[in-house]
Amino acid sequence: MNQRRRRGVAVGRPPSEPGDPSGVLQVSVWVGGLLVGISAAAFVWEWACVRATREFFREQTHPEDEMVDERALPRASVLIPLRGSSCANQDSIRSLLSQDYPLYDVIVGVEDSDIAAVQMLRRIQDEHRGDMLKFVAAPNALGGRPKVGNLHNALALSCAALLAMVDADVVVGPEFLRRFLSPLLNPEIGLTTCLYRADEGGGVWSRIDALWTSTTYLPSALFGRRVIGETFAFGAAIGMRREVLDRIGGFAALNPRLGDDYQLGYRTAEMGFKVRFVPYVVTEHQDELSFRQLMDRRVRWCRTIRTFQGPGYAGSVITYGLPFAMAAALLAPRSPKRWAWLIAVAANRVLCAGLNRACIEPNAPLMELCLIPLRDALGLAAWALGFTAPRRVRQVRH
Repeated sequence: MNQRRRRGVAVGRPPSEPGDPSGVLQVSVWVGGLLVGISAAAFVWEWACVRATREFFREQTHPEDEMVDERALPRASVLIPLRGSSCANQDSIRSLLSQDYPLYDVIVGVEDSDIAAVQMLRRIQDEHRGDMLKFVAAPNALGGRPKVGNLHNALALSCAALLAMVDADVVVGPEFLRRFLSPLLNPEIGLTTCLYRADEGGGVWSRIDALWTSTTYLPSALFGRRVIGETFAFGAAIGMRREVLDRIGGFAALNPRLGDDYQLGYRTAEMGFKVRFVPYVVTEHQDELSFRQLMDRRVRWCRTIRTFQGPGYAGSVITYGLPFAMAAALLAPRSPKRWAWLIAVAANRVLCAGLNRACIEPNAPLMELCLIPLRDALGLAAWALGFTAPRRVRQVRH
């Protein structure tokens, strides 16, 4: 009888008693399975983004994208919010002054305290002569973010029916303005926007930032376009009819909030107008980034996305399949299946990133794809930090 009792005690002992490793093992197995499941979802997600990206660039040209009669194109104004006098700023303004568009002007908004930028604008005015380039140097009347304040000041000098708001570090080709604004001749379309890519060159952190945009952010946005429709805009370039902007309430209505580009797209769609993604990719020139600047920029961007799209932002964890597959392998270092899965996820990630980048950045070196694991690890860290509260409200690029 005593033996049976002793046996019953031994057999019935809970597996998670102190000192028994089986409970820890079960938790490890459960966590590893969860990590594998997330990376499996990412495996499928990558191909969904590839399909969305390739379909976007394969779409047939819409009638409004074709070369229209010059007489049908109304006067346009290009509004540029400027800060600083870098070579990238000069290249951007000069490219926008060389557009194949019948009647337009370029209006730059800059704070009056930015002396270097004002001097640069005067030099460019002397080069071009005439009144095609205008600028207003004034304090930020709206307060808050300088970009919106500069756009608000620049708008006061415009009497055009069509507006193109272009960031001061964006360089475009001579056909840009015609292709970008032509869809607005359709009264159902209230806003146009387009994709952007980083210029070539720069150090490792700048190249990781470029990879961030072309292999994750833009493909995900194009997939979102298929699911929820074209209801948002990219901040690098936005085209609008003046009447639509006025109905929104102008730039003053955007200033108290983050994400002016998202707000413009959302409010335009909310009023019943269509938002149109123009199949054109502009080039963004950026200064050399340090590691801290890269992370600061991306964490701010993550916080802004979380503010507007909380559930979608939380679900975007599946875009980081490679770090999760790596963690699953490290939890079971003696499991050949886990390491084989990691290799499959890594190969799939690099392949899909290469296919997306071939559409968005066709001239980018293939060797930069070696930075994908580091980019994804930093991306997951930024995503997690995106749930934290910012110390202060700062302007977000995207």
